[in-house]
Amino acid sequence: MKLWYFNPENDLALAAGRAAYTPPMAAVRLRRSGAMLPAWMAEQGDAVLCGGVSAAWLDAMHRDFGLDVVPWDGAPDVTPEPWGWSAYTRGVLERAGVPRGALPSDASLEALREISHRRSAARLREAVAARLDFDIWPGATEICSPADAEAYAAAALGGCVFKLPWSSSGRGVSFVEPGASLPPHIAGDISRYGSVMAEPLAARVADFAMLYDVSGGRADYRGLSVFETDARGAYQGNAVAPQQALERRLARLYPAGRLAEVSRAVGEALGELCAGRYEGPAGVDMLIARTARGVALHAAVEINFRYTMGFVALALGRYTAGEAIYRVERGDTTAGCRYRAEGGRLAEGRLALTPPGGDFTFVLESR
Repeated sequence: MKLWYFNPENDLALAAGRAAYTPPMAAVRLRRSGAMLPAWMAEQGDAVLCGGVSAAWLDAMHRDFGLDVVPWDGAPDVTPEPWGWSAYTRGVLERAGVPRGALPSDASLEALREISHRRSAARLREAVAARLDFDIWPGATEICSPADAEAYAAAALGGCVFKLPWSSSGRGVSFVEPGASLPPHIAGDISRYGSVMAEPLAARVADFAMLYDVSGGRADYRGLSVFETDARGAYQGNAVAPQQALERRLARLYPAGRLAEVSRAVGEALGELCAGRYEGPAGVDMLIARTARGVALHAAVEINFRYTMGFVALALGRYTAGEAIYRVERGDTTAGCRYRAEGGRLAEGRLALTPPGGDFTFVLESR
């Protein structure tokens, strides 16, 4: 039996690099609000670590969608399946009662933190580019001094982006427009983390990810995640649709044959990158950028060595009759969620994927 645990603050814990970590209250509220979100990825008989759940909501989800997942009762015979791993997360699960033998070792957690550094995305991009017979967007450069950061920004005629080594979903990212001064905090970021990553600024046309399951030095392709972001790249929502529909949507912007080649190349390179260092879910974020000569593909914006909202959207496909949008809304918007289900699938309306009472609501809305 898997024990699912939604801990979206894990990227922040990885950046901190220590077990004794206190997440910001906004991250705690998101975690508490989404505690039951993994139920939609789970299989029958799995459990979810949560602080209690509305029995009425759980009964309705079981009746309408066949959801057969229960809050964890402390039974020790479980395989923990958190959103992501870190020393902090291991401590949380151990204090909750998960046996130490079911938790990762110090060495594996340190390997995960190292591979989660954004330099891994730059290395993946280089390995992917070597496997392709067409050009892709330039890779990131690791910057280890404020002087090098100034020089990089000055040479980037189209602007550039600086990224913290550990962060995701549009966080820890600083945009420098052409001719603009370097943000003062970049020097502090380099002092604190040892480096930052820098890359050319892209005029984004579409954001998406390729999802993989990594095991034994292999990365098996799971599917596409097509998502929406704001102008700065912060996550806003995921499309939920059959894979063929998502592929057609991207093919209108970038050649389908090339996307297939990228998927193969990323799988091979990701398997090699992770061999002996990581096993589990991985999402490789990408984007299609507008250029003076058309469009280009950024094949490794970042790598998330954990579950992502894309994995949630992929799982929601089995609960959706047609196309839908999955998003996270601020506040408790469950009162405005009305839906009609047919055959265990959302036929129309808005479905709250999490119980009422949270500071955030995870919503699936039919289109």
